[in-house]
Amino acid sequence: MVQRPRHLAVLTLAAMLLLTALAPAVALGCTITIRTIGPIEGSRADLVLPVTRTVTRDAWKLDGSWVSTRPRLSQFVSIAGVGKFHAMAFRNQRALSIDAYGPFDNGWMYFDADPNDFDDCALTGQIEWQRPRIRVVQGAREIRVAATAQRTVGDRTGCILGPDKGVRACPNLKRTIVGLAKPVGNRRIVFEQFP
Repeated sequence: MVQRPRHLAVLTLAAMLLLTALAPAVALGCTITIRTIGPIEGSRADLVLPVTRTVTRDAWKLDGSWVSTRPRLSQFVSIAGVGKFHAMAFRNQRALSIDAYGPFDNGWMYFDADPNDFDDCALTGQIEWQRPRIRVVQGAREIRVAATAQRTVGDRTGCILGPDKGVRACPNLKRTIVGLAKPVGNRRIVFEQFP
């Protein structure tokens, strides 16, 4: 009786180590570069760290078909003589580099059902979730940012969602540079998500 749980624990540990060893190989197939701004003149006091807030879909006038994902400030700011800072903006900045990943989906895509009792899958090669949409509202005190996604639109008759012939190397990622009407200044950058 004592050996069975120990044997199971050893197998579980071996599986976790194998997955950890494979993770870098998967990551090597997908290079995602991050924009660097600068070097600029200034100090750490010129940096703005985004904050997060939970809101309802109503705050963005969206219906229940939308889900939120986490937007990220995907940039380095280099300040001359001070250092390089990730995921921060600076007060004179007039454009923000924002990334958002789609909902986690194992990298799976749609493919034809087998045996095929239906017409061909109309969504073959497409992903379950559309790329996120990054939404920005600029106000006097805040720059509000939300990343939202919907399921891929189309007829799923004859479709299976799964890892047929492998999976995507890169995540479902939306990248954009959002121009601002005026510099960040003293405004807060608020990343909003639905509960």
